Amino acid sequence: RGVRVAGYKWSEIRDRVKNRLRDTKTVRSYSDALLLELANDEQQELAADLIDFDPTLFLKMETVKAATDRDVYDLPKDFAKVAWIELGHYGTLYPKVPIVAPDQLEKFRYRGVDAGFYTTYTSLPTIQREAVCLLGDRFRVVPIPASTTPSWRIWYQPVMADITGDEEPVAIPRRFALLLVLGTCVRALRTLKEDAADFQEERQEAWEKMRRDADRESDPPIVVPAVWS
Repeated sequence: RGVRVAGYKWSEIRDRVKNRLRDTKTVRSYSDALLLELANDEQQELAADLIDFDPTLFLKMETVKAATDRDVYDLPKDFAKVAWIELGHYGTLYPKVPIVAPDQLEKFRYRGVDAGFYTTYTSLPTIQREAVCLLGDRFRVVPIPASTTPSWRIWYQPVMADITGDEEPVAIPRRFALLLVLGTCVRALRTLKEDAADFQEERQEAWEKMRRDADRESDPPIVVPAVWS
């Protein structure tokens, strides 16, 4: 399943969209089914923008255990984009593993006789670092594990799960809900070929305010030098 970050229920978001569109009469221009479809489209696009804004926002982690003499493993079911991968066979240490292109993987294959947890190749005694490459919905590791001791922690951005019911929370966190509401309004007006400029402008202003607030939060503290008498 896709990520479920605590957000408003869909019924709450839908009511806000309807109020913004002044579409609360018995005979409405936008059906609930249409608004749900538009909101799901907007949620996917907004989530991608928010990940660029804050790469940790939807971040998930899943641990994959090694199998002896096996070098290909499944990625998480809701995997969309890798953030980083950590190798776990050093106790509590989880160093990051290089993620390389498939044609670069061979340079990491051979290890020396003291390789420990991995199949050894004495013909090339130089110990090299572990590495992984992504292969669609799977990933490949080198060197090939010789035991079940290693594990990998996959840190990744998940696929956003579509909203399906009134009481279901949307994936967008509450502090970004206005962006979801405004974006859905823009999409709704466009279906009737109506002017959405006001909503687009308000949405842009909301983005700019969010970025300004983030910049202020990231500013280093002001240090006032001591005055010596």
